[in-house]
Amino acid sequence: MACQAGIKEQIVKLAMSNAGIHDSSGVLLISNNTVVMVLKNLHTLRNYTPS
Repeated sequence: MACQAGIKEQIVKLAMSNAGIHDSSGVLLISNNTVVMVLKNLHTLRNYTPS
């Protein structure tokens, strides 16, 4: 289910509206680990500085 189009964007929208990891996973019917993984990857990409 998490591989469906738009799931990552929905996770980010929920996170920006102060929804917790458990709330987000429950609404989207995905695992808590998937939510954490998406948010970690987003954080890593935003802090990336090419050398």
